[in-house]
Amino acid sequence: MKRNLLFVLTLIFLMHYTSYGQQSGNLIGGYIKDAINAEALPGASVLDLNSLKGTSTNEDGYFEIELPEGKQELRLSFIGYTTIVRAVSVPHTRPYNFYLKPSSTTLQAVSVKAQRADQNVVSTQMGMQKLDKVTVKEIPAFLGETDALKVLQLLPGVQATSEGSSGFSVRGGAPDQNLILLDDVPVFSASHLLGFFSVFNNDVVEDLTIYKGDIPTRYGGRLSSLLDIKTKNGKLGRIEGQGGIGTISSRLTLEGGITPKTSFMIGGRRTYADLALNFSKDENLKNSQLYFYDLNAKLSHTINENNRIFLNAYSGDDYFLNNSSGVIFGNTLGSFNWYHYFNQRLRSDFTVFTTDYSYKFQLPEGTPAAFDWTSGIRDYGIRYDLIFEPDEKTMLEFGASSIYHQFEPGTFRGVGDSTFFGEVKIDETRSLEHGIYISYRRELTSRLKLRAGVRFSLYQSIGPGTVYNFDENYTRIDSSVYTSGEIYQNYWAPEPRIGLTYLLNKSTSLKGSYARNVQYMQLAQNSTSGTPIDYWFSSSPNIQPQSSDQLAFGVFKNLFNNSVELSLEGFHKWYHH
Repeated sequence: MKRNLLFVLTLIFLMHYTSYGQQSGNLIGGYIKDAINAEALPGASVLDLNSLKGTSTNEDGYFEIELPEGKQELRLSFIGYTTIVRAVSVPHTRPYNFYLKPSSTTLQAVSVKAQRADQNVVSTQMGMQKLDKVTVKEIPAFLGETDALKVLQLLPGVQATSEGSSGFSVRGGAPDQNLILLDDVPVFSASHLLGFFSVFNNDVVEDLTIYKGDIPTRYGGRLSSLLDIKTKNGKLGRIEGQGGIGTISSRLTLEGGITPKTSFMIGGRRTYADLALNFSKDENLKNSQLYFYDLNAKLSHTINENNRIFLNAYSGDDYFLNNSSGVIFGNTLGSFNWYHYFNQRLRSDFTVFTTDYSYKFQLPEGTPAAFDWTSGIRDYGIRYDLIFEPDEKTMLEFGASSIYHQFEPGTFRGVGDSTFFGEVKIDETRSLEHGIYISYRRELTSRLKLRAGVRFSLYQSIGPGTVYNFDENYTRIDSSVYTSGEIYQNYWAPEPRIGLTYLLNKSTSLKGSYARNVQYMQLAQNSTSGTPIDYWFSSSPNIQPQSSDQLAFGVFKNLFNNSVELSLEGFHKWYHH
């Protein structure tokens, strides 16, 4: 079975690679940038004046277009910039660089989109909504703070888990069934101030995309949704900043160029409720700490036309401390991304990351009940993705990922000489989560589009560890002990996903999709709003992984020249374990 599947996938790749070898000579690509600061211009328009074929640039300012051989003329335009016409030679093996000068015409406020206006109609993706930073800022703020997760709760199919909380449920799923990524790094706890705020500072967020059940094949590990949040890359050129002083917190973000090819972005936010406590006459309140902070940083560097690298970092903590008790919890994460263009049809994305969520609950020294409780979860991951476009109508994506999970359930320790507690340490657990996938998109006819793919996931529990065995009454009867590095449990599962889009006309489409997702990690919660001591635990010989199947259908309609979008989606989900 596995050999036959590998043979079919290899055959598909070779067929497309042969097609690429025959057609790639007519494909040219290039970057469109700002002539002043060399910043990429996403959504810029490209039109060949001879064949009248057109396209637009992606988020990196890059475009590709297939043209007849010989001399061609491209018209390059972007809102707020002077349109230019440039001659190009087809074929051409290296990407072109085009620079547009800002127009001197004074414009009113404009909205620049990096995707075509009817993308919601023609795309094969269902249950997806993308919001840019401008849209997020337009939503009324809570206590003076614009919050990305609060905005998500206004979307169809998304609900708050409790009033005022930043936790959310997607199509009836639990909060732990949402995979939250910050620059491709998982975030295990996305809440500040016991759920009233999220860890995402809107001043550093570029855009966010949520997939409700129909998750792209390259991602896995959760049942209900994927929330993909991207931060700003930092502008080349002079250093710019923005900030604000609110009723709860103040923030400041700086971005700019270090060299003509290197830019940075750094943003910070901190609440100051604890500063107000200093004016209290109550000594207990005066000595309390009550605040949270965020710090985001990003470094972007263009090595050459075919290589770009990014370094991302985030750190944020909450402090609730007084004379009688205290809670400290927070996230730390970082990643390295390398985008490489092999040629104008094949590109790759290589990512290495780490993420750490930890919390501490304590009763201070001086009482017989003084103790510290510490717990957390830490991940180290690597992933490699390839995107191959043999022609304008076809896209083939494939890749692999591997994550090392380290669960630290808890260490309970008495503090001080007067405590009557000793030390109790729950055994740590470790696991490996692997995934390989292939995804295929094809415009079958002028009206029918197909997206199909499959992901294979493997979850391995590794030692050292002790596994307890139970009888039919769930009474512990014995245990098995495993040494360091020993694999004592394997779970694996295929996760097929498919979507079809049929265009009834230029502004109306019908869509259908099926997606299977498997989740190997679960969260034990103390309340629906989420608390710092919520506990993540792993699948094991005694706990099977969760899985779900979602079937969805929808009608999508645009009105008034794509200025109004209407959609109606229905779905059914089956949950297992």
